[in-house]
Amino acid sequence: NGITGYFSNGMAYQWEPVYHDPPSNDWFGMQSWSQERNAEYCFMTGEGKSCGIVKKWVSWVMSMKDKILIGDNDYQVPSNLGWSGQPNNYTESGFTQNPNLKVTVVDYSKDVGVGSALAHALTFYAAASGNSSAQTMARELLDRMYMYADEIGIGINETRADYIGNEYGNGFWEPVFVPEGYKGWYPNGDVIEPGINFTDIRSWYKEDPMWPYIMDCKAKNSPPSLIYHRLWAQVEYALACADYARLFGSSSKYY
Repeated sequence: NGITGYFSNGMAYQWEPVYHDPPSNDWFGMQSWSQERNAEYCFMTGEGKSCGIVKKWVSWVMSMKDKILIGDNDYQVPSNLGWSGQPNNYTESGFTQNPNLKVTVVDYSKDVGVGSALAHALTFYAAASGNSSAQTMARELLDRMYMYADEIGIGINETRADYIGNEYGNGFWEPVFVPEGYKGWYPNGDVIEPGINFTDIRSWYKEDPMWPYIMDCKAKNSPPSLIYHRLWAQVEYALACADYARLFGSSSKYY
């Protein structure tokens, strides 16, 4: 299908390595997650290849600073990416920087986990390189996300079209394939048989206090909006704050 074949080390290029519909490579979170860890490694070891990759990535991120930092106290981070082209076949002696593989930012969101991972990456890169602009951007992101703090953590209203159905499926009403003639039961008594959907075998969802709201949105074909406090996102924010304080807390000044 025109996709680059095997590399010299036997590995193959996979443009959607984790999941499809939509492709995992389209999500900026994969970028901020991986480069946060890469920035930590760069900080701890100073290894040239690692630091070179994160330096180039941070430069790309900071070129979007005016879109990421909104006004005096708000933010957004890249969400979906659009890719074109493909990498060149790789050999250890002939890396070409992949000039034919291009990426653009399709849209932005206020994803707490992705924003926290981005701030975390900028923090470690700043500590490794002494880049004060990266440090400032990390601090600005963390402070602006804190504007959304509530009694639980950092919570931002999120609209979820996929709950009621979008181009990738039918959401809570997604059909579940069961072979003809089969019948079984979940421990709670939900019946497993041909013709069921996602929620038929998760009937406890219907006991959630927000379920009537989801049903109303389904009836109106209007995507529901809810405030989430996902554990991984809250932990990522807390760790990003802790590492910023550990690395810069005694010397960080605003102006």
